[in-house]
Amino acid sequence: MSSTAKILKELRKTKGVTMQQLADITDISKSTINNYERGIAAPRMDKAKILAEYFDVLPEYILGLTTIKNRDEERKESSRAVDENKDFASQSWITDTIDDLPRDFHEINTIYRTLNSENKTKVNKYASDLQRLQEFETKLDEK
Repeated sequence: MSSTAKILKELRKTKGVTMQQLADITDISKSTINNYERGIAAPRMDKAKILAEYFDVLPEYILGLTTIKNRDEERKESSRAVDENKDFASQSWITDTIDDLPRDFHEINTIYRTLNSENKTKVNKYASDLQRLQEFETKLDEK
């Protein structure tokens, strides 16, 4: 059984809902939820977001990419890391920085972590090319 299967089943049981109830609430079919819980299929990001919203956890947690369940745990983990490593400027700086990250960053980070090394290299090159293009466009606008 995959980690996603275990996580989803545990969340559903803890919440006290049946597969059918979860299907009705999330508009994800019961058979799809059953496939997730049996490890036959894994949710795509759009479905992981829907499930995460219902269970009040991070989509990354649903997908088994992190053991941190929600933003509160994420903040606590950041605080713990700061306490263990005093090289950071301050605990509040780390927490504020995480809070200030755009939602897109978390989505992009989640997708990026699922890529193989070849595709990560392609993404890095593409981002670098976009950055150079933006700098070029800015210089043109200044003229």
